Amino acid sequence: MRNKTRGCFFSLLLIFVSACAPSLTEIQRLSDSEAMLDAVIAERETDATVDTPTELYVVSHAAAVSGEPVLRMDKVDSLRVTWESDRNLTAHAETARVFLYVRELALKDARGNSRTISIRLNIKNLLLPKAPPNA
Repeated sequence: MRNKTRGCFFSLLLIFVSACAPSLTEIQRLSDSEAMLDAVIAERETDATVDTPTELYVVSHAAAVSGEPVLRMDKVDSLRVTWESDRNLTAHAETARVFLYVRELALKDARGNSRTISIRLNIKNLLLPKAPPNA
């Protein structure tokens, strides 16, 4: 009986945690010149009293956003992305506070070919995250 109760508790906990996972809203999608990859700007809804995180993903063309972002930031003003070439992506913003930045990403494009993408930042007013207390 005790194992059944424990099993029910963990099942309900898993359902609750899954239901509370923050959703991702796609804001903009920009394909590279060959339409093999997409740069996707998305916002992660947190239902919290903190700023909404903005994330940048690079995915195979027309694929759903998944995996980890290459860029996570908040306090973003005027974000846009440009493909400088089929292997170079630049994120431009007037202001942003950056928490995660991946400079290079290896992935497969829409044809299944391996590609390495370089991600560059062009942020005029880069805000630094506050250090945690006692750091």
